[in-house]
Amino acid sequence: MICEHYNLPEITIIGGDTFPICFDLFRDARHSIPFEMADATSGKLFKAYFSMVEYLNRDYDAPVLSFASTDASPRISITSDDDDGTSNNVVVQFQATDTANMSGKYIYQITLKDDADRAEVLGQGTMTIIRNIHPDLIY
Repeated sequence: MICEHYNLPEITIIGGDTFPICFDLFRDARHSIPFEMADATSGKLFKAYFSMVEYLNRDYDAPVLSFASTDASPRISITSDDDDGTSNNVVVQFQATDTANMSGKYIYQITLKDDADRAEVLGQGTMTIIRNIHPDLIY
């Protein structure tokens, strides 16, 4: 059973997977109030961050993976796929080399920072990475 504080989806991938993972983000547990990340009326814009640590590493040293929407080649982005233009979607795109040699259980977190550099953690989830049988093919 997953603890309730993991409010983002449980994800399972094979090391080296490259498909995009889309997260719909909400302000409430019932998923009825979307988190609006591009507010046209206030002009507030957000930057998105994805971080991942080992599940068993309770000291939470530096993340084993970390992406920012402000990176030169961002692997996390804020998108809108709703008819009303609501921007409450974050898409994470792994490169094959990010996870090719990883295996085990991890905790991931999505954080947003507004234009005043105030951070808001939108949630955490668990990710299981299954060992790639032949990671040498990825490099």
